[in-house]
Amino acid sequence: MKKKAWLSVLVVMASLYLAGCASTNTSQNLVTANEVKAAKTKADHLALADKYEAIAKDMQAKADEHKKLLTADIKRPYEVGRNVEDEQEHNQALVDSYQKAASFNLKMAKIQRDIASETR
Repeated sequence: MKKKAWLSVLVVMASLYLAGCASTNTSQNLVTANEVKAAKTKADHLALADKYEAIAKDMQAKADEHKKLLTADIKRPYEVGRNVEDEQEHNQALVDSYQKAASFNLKMAKIQRDIASETR
């Protein structure tokens, strides 16, 4: 019975944590399809490129933050507890995910800058 209770608590805590991560990514930080479709001028495309670069910077900062957590978990596993491997895997997955997002947004920024250079 205790095992089920702890599992339930763990699931609830993970859900709250992930909800907190999701809420940091506000809609003002996202580039919408409508913004991309509406971009007609050089200035529009440069503004989109700047927005993509800002998102990439934010994603890289989050990846760096989770890298620090990952190394902290390794240095002091006694504070993380029995689930140190799970915590490390979780943080590594977040690092990978945020780095992929940063890379993607940098590619999108480059594409928008290329389009801007071809636009009058």
